[in-house]
Formats: sequence, C-alpha cells, structure tokens
Amino acid sequence: MESIKFKPNEKHQVRLKYDKPKESEGQFGLNRYYGVATVQGDSGFNASPGLHNLIQAMGKKQGDQFVIEKKLTDEDIQYFTIDGMSMGDLKNKNSDASPAINPSDNFEIDKKSDMDFYSERLDKLEKRVAALESGKKEDNEIPW
Repeated sequence: MESIKFKPNEKHQVRLKYDKPKESEGQFGLNRYYGVATVQGDSGFNASPGLHNLIQAMGKKQGDQFVIEKKLTDEDIQYFTIDGMSMGDLKNKNSDASPAINPSDNFEIDKKSDMDFYSERLDKLEKRVAALESGKKEDNEIPW
C-alpha cells in the first residue's frame, strides 16, 4: 500500500502499529516514518516535525487510533490536527490549568523548531539550484 499523502481538509483515520517512528537521515534532514493501519490496510506516512511533535505531545502509542487532518489557514499556513486538536489547542489547554501535556511525561520534541527545519531545507535547495545553474555536477550525477 502507498504511503499516506496529506492534503488540506482530508481526514485520515489511522491506528499506530509501533510506539515510535522509523527514523532515517534524508537529503533534507531527519525523516520520521510512522507505520499505521487504515481501513484500506497497512500503510504509513512521513511526519513533518510539526506532526511528529503533535503525535508525541498527545502521547500516542502503538494501538492508538486517531484522525489526522492537514488544515490550511486563510493565509495559506498549513498545520495538522489530531482528533481536531492542534499543537496550539494543546498549548492553550495547558495554559488553562488543565494540562493536556504533563511536564513529567517523557515525550520527544524536536530540538529544532519547524521554522529551523524549513529554513535549513530551503538553504539546501537554494545551494542545489545555484549548483545546477552554474553547471556544477555532483559526484553521483550522470553527466548527460
């Protein structure tokens, strides 16, 4: 089965197959792949830092079932919700003295913010574009 590709306002009901995602180093940084079961069968998805942080903050573990939705604001800013809750909702709930996130919980949050992640990714892409425009080839490229 193909990996899940999140599109704005499309809901995906999933059940985690493992407690933690498979992690690997990719061209643009750390990749996190979550194995899940859906109504169509076994699948998975690559989680952005924001989605990964939300899954961890909500304490989702193997066997937990939930709905992931990618949202889009009027300003074209994308974010994720799990069962209708965003990271902002969790933070607001936490500040209202009914913590959704227990400070003693041991969940992992990326050391880099989403902005750092995308900034780093943009820098790598800009360098790659400059190299292509200058005609410079990388070692693993075939010179056609």
